[in-house]
Amino acid sequence: MDKMKTINRIKEIIGDYTKYDLSQLNSNTALVEDMGLNSIELINIVSDIEDEFDIEIPVDQIVKFHLFFEIEEYVKNVLRTKGESYGIST
Repeated sequence: MDKMKTINRIKEIIGDYTKYDLSQLNSNTALVEDMGLNSIELINIVSDIEDEFDIEIPVDQIVKFHLFFEIEEYVKNVLRTKGESYGIST
């Protein structure tokens, strides 16, 4: 999955849990303060992301997610490490 498809899929997943206007979403958008997500919704989002990208996100990492870009960067880095993002092969 290329970079834009990854980002767009993460946005779609988050969009399932918020009424926030995703066209206004940027790297510095706060998940709780700006988007109004609660802890249960964040756990569900992480679970959906794990299923979508076939990755595992440790609980100690989840608590570090405050901004959209933190989720985006984490997923991209894990996929890059797995060699599944941006056409990289291992």
